[in-house]
Amino acid sequence: MCKKTKPKRPNPGVQNILVISKRHLSVETADAFRASYDFGINCFISGGCFVLLIDEESCDSAQYWPDDLRMVVDFAIDQGCSWLALTPSGEEFTNLVQYS
Repeated sequence: MCKKTKPKRPNPGVQNILVISKRHLSVETADAFRASYDFGINCFISGGCFVLLIDEESCDSAQYWPDDLRMVVDFAIDQGCSWLALTPSGEEFTNLVQYS
């Protein structure tokens, strides 16, 4: 399940974004986003990047998410972020699973 903790923000008007590599999503999950599959999370696709809004409403649908999506969202929440951008040139984290 998605962590229900709210990201810690010094100012309510400031929201942090974690930019990580798309390699942390499986091909199947990335293809589902491209096909406009609704995982119950707000996803914006632009220039080959996936930008996700992480909020309590999104986390309510986490039981339907694939494991790779849940893993990166939970990691973003742990980092205090309420946005997650998965990009081709994003940071690769060794503590997260990477797909080819």
